[in-house]
Amino acid sequence: MTVSDNRIANFMRRHPVLTGLAALIGISYLYIQWVYPTHKLRYRLIVEVMTPDGLKTGSSVIESKREEHIVFIPGVLPVSWRVTGEAVFVDLGDGKNLIVTLTNSSSGRKDSVSAAGLPYSPGPDLKVLGYPARWRAVKRLKTRNIAPERLPTTVTFTDINDPKTVKRVDPLNLAATFGEGYALKRATVEVTRDAVSEGIAGKLGWLGPYPESPLLPVVKPTDFSFAAKSRQGDYIRR
Repeated sequence: MTVSDNRIANFMRRHPVLTGLAALIGISYLYIQWVYPTHKLRYRLIVEVMTPDGLKTGSSVIESKREEHIVFIPGVLPVSWRVTGEAVFVDLGDGKNLIVTLTNSSSGRKDSVSAAGLPYSPGPDLKVLGYPARWRAVKRLKTRNIAPERLPTTVTFTDINDPKTVKRVDPLNLAATFGEGYALKRATVEVTRDAVSEGIAGKLGWLGPYPESPLLPVVKPTDFSFAAKSRQGDYIRR
């Protein structure tokens, strides 16, 4: 037994109450982690678009975090989701762009899923219910094709330098926005250990550091447009 071991043993004999309390705290912590787990998943969302000039692709590495909590207040959800990363930017050429955001609150599609839950969205390859079963299943699959209707809010900017020009896009019908020859070919989720993406601020130069901020610099109380309801956090979360 080393000197350090002897000191620990002596402390435990002299302070049995503190030793027992420390052991109780440690056991309680492990129990809480087991009963109320946290599941993280880092994935690359790849979006492929057919255009008159050929295939265009964009991707972003995003981290999804799901936490279960002890709840003491009625009505408070025992689960929280957090997403870290950036929206997917696809340069379509000719000044056109397609952006798959991180949120689904303004998607206009009932089956839309936010980036936090996107890897776990229902599909023929993922039929298990509940967590951590879904988390384990997605990590085992490694790669999943995501149905277009499941994608988060999808938008375009007619002027990339002006946030007021944002328009919602239907991923099932890109031609309605961009014209004939444009169509979503595939959206794919790939489990990865790569670093979370950075760089969209270089494309959307007006993005600020606070996700709660409106997309527009000034929002009038009577403005209920899509642009007015959009937030900076739809595009970047740190």
